[in-house]
Amino acid sequence: MALDRTKLAYMGGPGRAPRLWSYTTTDTQATTIAANYFLAAYSQLQVGDFIFCRAANATAVVTDMTILVVLTATSGGVTVAVKSA
Repeated sequence: MALDRTKLAYMGGPGRAPRLWSYTTTDTQATTIAANYFLAAYSQLQVGDFIFCRAANATAVVTDMTILVVLTATSGGVTVAVKSA
């Protein structure tokens, strides 16, 4: 599937500091962390932003919450990674 920009919501964060986003999808976590999943939103995202991503588990039930961090955000590509403790 593809990013549904209507479900990507800005939650806060000033200026160039890391900003917070929320996103809910029926796509799996593996799909959401694939390269360029968030490409349609590259102009909104900046390196260091956090995305609280609620994605589907293996049974297609939206339950898995993952914190993603934006590693790159350009017209050529957007990459994210799962934020580890």
